[in-house]
Amino acid sequence: MNIFSIKTLTVWYPVSARAGEGWGRRFPSVVLVALVLTVVGCEGPAAVPAAATTPVEAAETAPWVETEPDAEGWIGVVVAGESVEVTPDLQGRLAAVLVGVGDTVDRGQVVARMDRDGLRQELNMAQAALSAARAEVDRLQIERSEAEVRYERRTGLGELVSQEEISEARLAFERTRTAVRVAEARVEEAEAREEQLLESLRRTEVRAPFPGRVTLRHADPGAMVGPNQPILTVSSGSLRVRFAVPPEEAVRLAEGQSVWGVCCEPRRTTPLVIERVAPQIDLAAQMVVVEAAFADEGHSLRNGQDVRVVESPEAAGLGSGVEAGDALPSTPS
Repeated sequence: MNIFSIKTLTVWYPVSARAGEGWGRRFPSVVLVALVLTVVGCEGPAAVPAAATTPVEAAETAPWVETEPDAEGWIGVVVAGESVEVTPDLQGRLAAVLVGVGDTVDRGQVVARMDRDGLRQELNMAQAALSAARAEVDRLQIERSEAEVRYERRTGLGELVSQEEISEARLAFERTRTAVRVAEARVEEAEAREEQLLESLRRTEVRAPFPGRVTLRHADPGAMVGPNQPILTVSSGSLRVRFAVPPEEAVRLAEGQSVWGVCCEPRRTTPLVIERVAPQIDLAAQMVVVEAAFADEGHSLRNGQDVRVVESPEAAGLGSGVEAGDALPSTPS
């Protein structure tokens, strides 16, 4: 007796007859999974079952992707020897930027100006107040002189005037003398206010901190800026590569040691010489910061460019016999 066993599989299929219905109802779809043939006889053991299967392909084969060379080494960035973000001393509106990216600047050169209109108004008011205070001093000095003359005249008459008149003259002289001192103090206060505003006007001129080149511009005229908001970045000195190394790997590095930088497409290598290895670990990153100078100043790398630093060309998977500046085959796309 031959017995055939057929199994069914319930599947989901998408329905697009009505928009927004999503997945349709569940219907049975017969899929042949296995056909089992069992031959049952009256005598003897059952025959060995013969099974036939149909493989189901689940997905397409992923496209071939070329991987990067062995990613040994440390990621770094090209930085300038000195780089400073130039910020204004005062909070206010930026009136003008006098230099552009790539311009060379001298130490103390005015590179930007803040809006001055409000400060000029305050200065005019302060100067008017100072003039009034000085005029008040002049008036009180005249009164003091008159009071002093009256007091001396009273004391010179002896018994011809009463002691009460002499006391009144003396008190009037003392009052005028005190008033002059108060007025003079107000003049000093007004002078200090004037000088403060003049200094604020001078500080609206933003100056370059050292000779260098403008490498970044952070703000445009009309923007609100302050001491914590940079306007420009000025850089100076030879470029170098700064990178971070795990402490257990930093023990292999020392000042004067040669390393290699890998960058660009097609990939190129350039020799570097370690200049500084930080004596302590950066607490935030738990890494050791290392700086390396370019051994060949003829490189074409720019400030801010990423560089992978390796201990040798072979360590980057570039093969042996690679010389500085050799063009390497680019990775197929």
